[in-house]
Amino acid sequence: MGDRGPAPKPTELRMAEGDLSHRPQKTSGQKVLRGIPDRPQSMTPLARREWALVVKHVPAGLLGRADRAVLYCYAMAIAELQELEEVVRRGTEDGKPSYIVEINDGTQVALNPLIKRIDTLRQQSLLFARELGLTPAARSRITTPVDGEADLTNWREKRLQEIEAKIRSNPRLRNDPDAQRGAAV
Repeated sequence: MGDRGPAPKPTELRMAEGDLSHRPQKTSGQKVLRGIPDRPQSMTPLARREWALVVKHVPAGLLGRADRAVLYCYAMAIAELQELEEVVRRGTEDGKPSYIVEINDGTQVALNPLIKRIDTLRQQSLLFARELGLTPAARSRITTPVDGEADLTNWREKRLQEIEAKIRSNPRLRNDPDAQRGAAV
């Protein structure tokens, strides 16, 4: 069974967003060397294509060199999934998809074992896609610098200014009793 609740945000993003609850922030978390990871040479052409697609479309500053293994597993799973789906789609000699195979000299039928492998690859690729922030739900949980701004320090300062402006404009957030009484009356 997986972990409960949403995945924790990376430390760098938590620090950039700030914490309005005034609790101490955890500073544990490894600093990752940012940049596009080197592509392994052992990848198939389909996997290379998927790797290039992901690297091209992932927001700036999100991938690190340490993400090489996750990106590799994702690209290889997608490539194998595409290959197996093509084998099943191509099917038998009569051109029908081979979802069902005959066993025991045609006296019994069973589900093609490739279908189980395809299902497993779909699940694995979805997990890897979530780790890389490639699903809509994963993207909604990730906050990155906007407009291609890769420098998280500048982005953090802008975010802090936005938060401070919200606090100044809302008396409830200022912890000012006079302002709160005035707002309540």
